[in-house]
Amino acid sequence: MTRRNFRILMVVILAVLSAFAIWSWTRPYEWRPDAGAGCVVVAAGLQRDHSYHWLDLRLKVRGENGHDLRKPVFLATAGRPRVEPADTTLSGDAENPIDELFLRFWLEPGDLDGPLSLHLNDGVLSIRTGTGEPRLVRQGNAVFHTRRW
Repeated sequence: MTRRNFRILMVVILAVLSAFAIWSWTRPYEWRPDAGAGCVVVAAGLQRDHSYHWLDLRLKVRGENGHDLRKPVFLATAGRPRVEPADTTLSGDAENPIDELFLRFWLEPGDLDGPLSLHLNDGVLSIRTGTGEPRLVRQGNAVFHTRRW
């Protein structure tokens, strides 16, 4: 292989890797979120606490209607059909009173045996499509930027 061909090959490999890195950072958590939910999932964090888990969700509010505080928010799991948030934090400013939601759920053993879906406003967001307890490699913690975990 000549030096010129080697350089061309390296440039092609670098371009492919760069395209993959850009796609990884910009891909959405869910490709077609339910517009009725009024939010999109940005990330989900899972932390082991003995045989239980904490699930932290970061949501970005979308649409004109925003988030309706009067409507219930709950997580449907494999073990229980309705898990209320243990903590809810709202983020916003003068122009957008609520532009982000941070929800925290306490999950019992068996809740991670199947998919997870978040019910809020008038829609449903898919949080997880996998089954079984996910692998948590770093000190029992993991952050997911896609619903396939």
